[in-house]
Amino acid sequence: ERNIAPPFLKGRESAFYGSALPLPESALSLGEAAERAHRLIPLRSSLGEISGEYLYAYPPGIPVLAPGERITEELLRWILRETEAGDRLRFSESGEESGGIFVCQ
Repeated sequence: ERNIAPPFLKGRESAFYGSALPLPESALSLGEAAERAHRLIPLRSSLGEISGEYLYAYPPGIPVLAPGERITEELLRWILRETEAGDRLRFSESGEESGGIFVCQ
């Protein structure tokens, strides 16, 4: 694990700069994920599910999760830690206020 924070962010936790981002596991192509029906479930219950939407670290707008990628335990822990810390994660469909994520059926 390597912290790539620029000097002005040293010592501050950040979704993008301050913690290692686990790589998601691909389960479906983007096209396959787009063609499937989606359902909104609580983020905390999404372990093992296949994402139906994008999740971005914003700013700068780096995708953390894309449609068709499986939500692994390591990734879910990272997402929950960053959202609870108040870092800026943006969901493309469900919105941050919902507390949920769209997953493929």
